[in-house]
Amino acid sequence: MYLLFVDDTEGVNGRRNDRDVLMIREGIKQHPFVEMIGEGPGETEKEIEAASKADFILYPMWGDMREEVCDMREEVCNRFCPALIAKHRVPKKRLAVMDFSDGAMKLPWTPPSMAHIIFKRSLVSKYDGSFKDVSNGCGYNSPQPCFPLDYAVRPDNYKGLKAATLSQNRKYSIVYLCQHYGGMSEGLIGQISSARLRVKQWLHLMQSELPDTAFIGYSDNPKDKFRHADIVVVADPGSYEGQHAIYESLGNGAVVLVNNRWVPMPFPLEDGKHVHYFDVCDTDDARRAFQEKVKHLLSQSAEEKTEFRLRAWEHALQYHQAANRVDYIVATMLEWRGKLPVVPKSLRVHPGEKMVSDLRDRCVKPVEKLRQSGVWLDKNPFLRGGRQPWESKDARR
Repeated sequence: MYLLFVDDTEGVNGRRNDRDVLMIREGIKQHPFVEMIGEGPGETEKEIEAASKADFILYPMWGDMREEVCDMREEVCNRFCPALIAKHRVPKKRLAVMDFSDGAMKLPWTPPSMAHIIFKRSLVSKYDGSFKDVSNGCGYNSPQPCFPLDYAVRPDNYKGLKAATLSQNRKYSIVYLCQHYGGMSEGLIGQISSARLRVKQWLHLMQSELPDTAFIGYSDNPKDKFRHADIVVVADPGSYEGQHAIYESLGNGAVVLVNNRWVPMPFPLEDGKHVHYFDVCDTDDARRAFQEKVKHLLSQSAEEKTEFRLRAWEHALQYHQAANRVDYIVATMLEWRGKLPVVPKSLRVHPGEKMVSDLRDRCVKPVEKLRQSGVWLDKNPFLRGGRQPWESKDARR
């Protein structure tokens, strides 16, 4: 099967979204039945030939591509894939858009007339880390429902590791990597950093109970921290889901403690079997439960952690590698080729009315009230971010 991957990230706010792109490239490279025959963008004869030959075209997009990609006045995308589709050189049924944008809104420049299926990473809307709703515009009864998408383990995450020695050289008892997030507006704090900084504060409040080998703060070398971590704590952004760190940690053989998540993927990561989940709600009960979970994981025997670590690592490498994500996209495109796509129930977000009601009353409404009163940041000064004197020594660089 031939895939055309459109790496159209050059010049997107000066960034290349490296890890997103690397995941796709590695997934195509790893997959035994998929061959990448071109990249784009452009309309040279060679690229047009590749587009015509390709069974499917994978087109990643990000939320900061609007001016790069589209003429919003005409709602016409001007780059490689849409241009070829408009000229009837590539049927839209071949085009899979991978929406890596931060936020729950479906990108407005990906209408049903453009692509057959949208695979969306941030498929849920959250408030201060707690679930609110499924992405706006991605309703399961819409003419173009969004299929879930998540990050994956890359080969560079587990390179050099062996099952027999997976627990060796774990010099960091617990690792929590978090940017400083200083100088951000209240809106951006709520959108991005609030839940992450709250978890950082929770760990700070129990710092006297953590081993000296704990690492909390920012690191410009996360690979080293994940490779040598016994336990890794991960927190998603406040308003959406999306963390490479979950799969990078799993691939590096760490025991992972991550906030509750709602976007499903095939062969999910099960609580207590492959990862440990925690509630990130801004309540004393949630904080105490998190801190007790951390202490419990730290107190486990080496044998208990080795058993858990190996089971999680093997599951991640079997079902959550980059090639698995490419396989999932290709299999979905094949299944719904020529038909109106329908997201199966197993891949739908369905937390249940009782849980949604609980999160709304217990987690969302109290923070909404604080923010409306204008005292949210005054009550929680740690949310203002910035370097903290108590962070791990080399985290304060």
